[in-house]
Amino acid sequence: MQIFSRIEIKKILNEKNSEISELKIVNDQLYTLKKQIELQIDEEKKHFLHRLSIKEKDLSTYKHQCDQILQTEREQLEQERRAINRRLAELENELERQRRELTNEFETQTKKLEYDWKRRHDDMNNLQLASELKVEIDFSFYSNRTFRFDILE
Repeated sequence: MQIFSRIEIKKILNEKNSEISELKIVNDQLYTLKKQIELQIDEEKKHFLHRLSIKEKDLSTYKHQCDQILQTEREQLEQERRAINRRLAELENELERQRRELTNEFETQTKKLEYDWKRRHDDMNNLQLASELKVEIDFSFYSNRTFRFDILE
């Protein structure tokens, strides 16, 4: 532990008292500044509240005007919606008519292609059968000749 002399203690005490005095001065200055700021804030609040009330009135007027414009636009949109729905119904009817026409045309073309395919298929079957018959006849003919040659030998 450190032991201080009386002079040193007085010196330290004087220094601390000096610091305390300086801090009190700073504290008083800060308190004064705080009061000034509070007064300024109060003045700004009053000014702001006054401006706010003016802006609220302006906003209320603007809102009323916007509501009127919005109502007019809603009415116009409703008229346009009805017109669009009528046009859409007309287009749907036209589309249905075209779909029926295309379906009928498709069915006609499909039947034609089916008929052509069956005809070709039948022609190919006939050709195949004729070819098989010719092969059988040729085989039978050559088999008999071979058989005869076997007899002669």
